[in-house]
Amino acid sequence: MDTAIDLNNTISDIQEMIIALQHGAIQLEGQFLNSSNYTFLGTLTFEGKTMRVVYKPRKGEQDLWDFAKGTLTRREVAAFTLSLALGWDLVPPCIYRSRKTPLGAGS
Repeated sequence: MDTAIDLNNTISDIQEMIIALQHGAIQLEGQFLNSSNYTFLGTLTFEGKTMRVVYKPRKGEQDLWDFAKGTLTRREVAAFTLSLALGWDLVPPCIYRSRKTPLGAGS
């Protein structure tokens, strides 16, 4: 199941994805090597359904001069929330998860 939002996704589809992202089991498959921050491709399984996910642990963030340290994962969640609220359908579902993650809290 692709987590990308498109105009065919209903609010209930997005809500189901959010619940799965919050509670599903994450299995890492590999790391994106040409990324400035630690970024991993994984599989998330929840209630018998599986989807591909991107996981970014907070402790793998690189500091930027123009943002507070350790805020990238929260800014990604904010971008999804704003895109959803404005009906832009530009940002895939994204949550901040602090427990049951392979490398600690992240998005």
